Amino acid sequence: MDCISFWVWIGSGVFIVPLLAFLKCLPNVGVYVDRYAMWVAPILAALAPQIARVLTGYCAVIDPRLWAFIYAGAVYLVSQLVYWLSKKAGLNV
Repeated sequence: MDCISFWVWIGSGVFIVPLLAFLKCLPNVGVYVDRYAMWVAPILAALAPQIARVLTGYCAVIDPRLWAFIYAGAVYLVSQLVYWLSKKAGLNV
């Protein structure tokens, strides 16, 4: 995945439902996300294309190798965060 396709993917909003489902599982935040999800989802759906539009302009500035490193690092950090939160919640992973 290159820089532009990543921001197009973010701009499509496909991350909103999994993000809200993940946030609902968190101990302190989950209650609020569950209660206000019907307002948070449309706000995220409106913001995602705008954020993607702005950040896509920076793709020409970033070196492709640096982009690959940033993308791999972000994927690794998200996987470690999910693993840590799952352990903290008491799930057997």
